Amino acid sequence: MQSYLLFRLYGPMAAWGDTAVGEFRPSHDHPTRTATLGLVAAALGIRRDQEETLLSLDRSFNVAIRLDAPGEVLRDYHTTRCRLPNAKSPITHARMN
Repeated sequence: MQSYLLFRLYGPMAAWGDTAVGEFRPSHDHPTRTATLGLVAAALGIRRDQEETLLSLDRSFNVAIRLDAPGEVLRDYHTTRCRLPNAKSPITHARMN
C-alpha cells in the first residue's frame, strides 16, 4: 500500500507563479508541483542550497491536486525604484499585474 500526505491549502490571496515572459508573470489557479515540493521541503527542514536532497525528494513523490474554489484574479499595482549609475534621481517604474 502506498503512503499519502494530504494537506489543505487555503490562501485567498495566494499566487502560484507561471512562466514569466517579459515583465508579465501570470499565476495559476492552483499550486504548481514545484510550489508543493518547496512547501514539503520546508516542512522537512530542507534548505534551498541542499540540491541533492531536494532532487531526491523531487524523485520520491507524485502530486495530485483537487481544486475546490478557483477564486477570481485580482490585479495589483507595483512600483519599483532604481538608481542608475551617475543619476541624480531614481527612475520610477510602475506596472499593473
